[in-house]
Amino acid sequence: MSLTSESILRNEYDLAMKFFVNKNFEKSYKIIENSYNLAFKEYPSGFADDSLFIKILCLYYVEIGILINPSNNANSFLSDAEIKQLEATLRESQYLDKLCESFGDINHIPSEVLYNLFLLYSVNGDVVNINALKKKYYDTIEKINWHYKTDDIFSKKFLDYFVFHILPEAGDFEEARYIIEQNPLYSSSVGSSTEELEKIKSSLERQRKEEAERNRKLEEKQKKLESQNSRSKEQKSKHYKSLNELRKTKLIDDDNSESKEKNLQNVNTNSLVTRIKYLIHLIHNHVNENSIQSIGLMLLVLVFPLIFRRKSAQILGKLKDTIKMAVKISYV
Repeated sequence: MSLTSESILRNEYDLAMKFFVNKNFEKSYKIIENSYNLAFKEYPSGFADDSLFIKILCLYYVEIGILINPSNNANSFLSDAEIKQLEATLRESQYLDKLCESFGDINHIPSEVLYNLFLLYSVNGDVVNINALKKKYYDTIEKINWHYKTDDIFSKKFLDYFVFHILPEAGDFEEARYIIEQNPLYSSSVGSSTEELEKIKSSLERQRKEEAERNRKLEEKQKKLESQNSRSKEQKSKHYKSLNELRKTKLIDDDNSESKEKNLQNVNTNSLVTRIKYLIHLIHNHVNENSIQSIGLMLLVLVFPLIFRRKSAQILGKLKDTIKMAVKISYV
């Protein structure tokens, strides 16, 4: 690669990193995507500084991981089709295949690049499930000559992530122990690595028990809430039923009361009519039997008030005259 091309790539990488740090992923991705494609194109002619090639690849993988993360899709500047294409590329191991094609052998791929690529696989469980991820790791581990990697920091990180994260999450502790016991990278730390694995196992078991307990309590709470709601609905139903029954009873009582009142009124009316008829009959008989006395009595009833009024007037007049005379005498 010419110094000019490498200088352009370096400037592009620096600019992409600047945008990335400032969280301007759209500008950063467009620049690093171009640098990524150009780097692979120019790699056969060689880099004066291989670290630049590694940096470009690692930044590109990190940005891919951000872009295909479901939590970022809502604010993504990429279309759904573009995101799906990136997911398919990752799922179908096209990135790893491209590395193997460029470097010729998996053992020649820089361990830092391999580590970052598998981190990209690992953190996107929605794209690459645990079983597919384990297969990718196993296929890669089997091809690596670990005896030449004992002092390689990123090779150790690559293997540690598989042994202490991926396998425990899958519950494959026996397989993890086997790798610790057999792989040359753990030859000087079998005891401490096994102890660390046991701590991870205990921690995961505790977390799972706590999660199971939380789920159990949540389920109990949900059942209790459903039971309370059911009882509340039942009580409301009974209450409404009681109210309806009371209304019906009241209506029946009101009807009965009204009926009784009407019957009583009818009885009273009939009784009164009977009494009046009886009284008229008595008067009629009495008049027939004592016609002269009855006539005299009626005349007396009619005339007496008139006589009484006249006499009362005369008496009152005499009383007034007497009072006047008494007053005159008292003054004399």
